[in-house]
Amino acid sequence: MPRLLPCGETALLIELDGLDEVLALADRLRAAALPGLVEVVPAARTVLATASSAAALAALIPALRQTVRDAAARGATPTPPPMWACLLYTSPSP
Repeated sequence: MPRLLPCGETALLIELDGLDEVLALADRLRAAALPGLVEVVPAARTVLATASSAAALAALIPALRQTVRDAAARGATPTPPPMWACLLYTSPSP
């Protein structure tokens, strides 16, 4: 079950079960283009959602909660990484 944790006056840290859920939620938050949401930062098991002000965050909380619920109900379907992200780097042989 996702948890929303305060992170300073203008951000929430959303804890999820894993990377697939994180990427799916980050995609949905970016696509929603919520007013006052200025940054979405995905990590391994969390998403940091930053608002433009404390008042903007307070206004965003209901929409953030609904987006988190919707993402959890739909399951994890993240956008695949771009092709260049799948390339492996190998160092030159000596």
